[in-house]
Amino acid sequence: MIKFTKEEVNLALFDIPGNKAPGPDGFSSFFFQDNWELVGKDIFEAVTSFLETEVCTTYCKGLKMFSKTFGLQPNAAKSAIYTSNMPEEHLRRILAVSGFQHQSLPFTDLGVPIGAKKISGKTVRFWQRK
Repeated sequence: MIKFTKEEVNLALFDIPGNKAPGPDGFSSFFFQDNWELVGKDIFEAVTSFLETEVCTTYCKGLKMFSKTFGLQPNAAKSAIYTSNMPEEHLRRILAVSGFQHQSLPFTDLGVPIGAKKISGKTVRFWQRK
């Protein structure tokens, strides 16, 4: 199981702009940043409890449901994760849990280019003719 440090949770929280509300409680991230000495331990415990148990459990349940529903097993050697602006350390953690490969955009699927940029009308017409 991958463990997170208090420093990692602190850095993630302080990366959120102060006027953003990270949850339905209505408190902005500035509240948590400004009161980190008071609430930091509780926030750390809540965040790590979720990340270290529920995410992995949800991830595993999702893969099991997929396998039972379709009778297929995900093949880590043939599966990839595509990310955008994700910190390298977070990506390493996800790859360690999933066993999948990291790939970058653009790529092709059955000859169709897949990417983050909007496809032009000319390109769409080209693929419609094929």
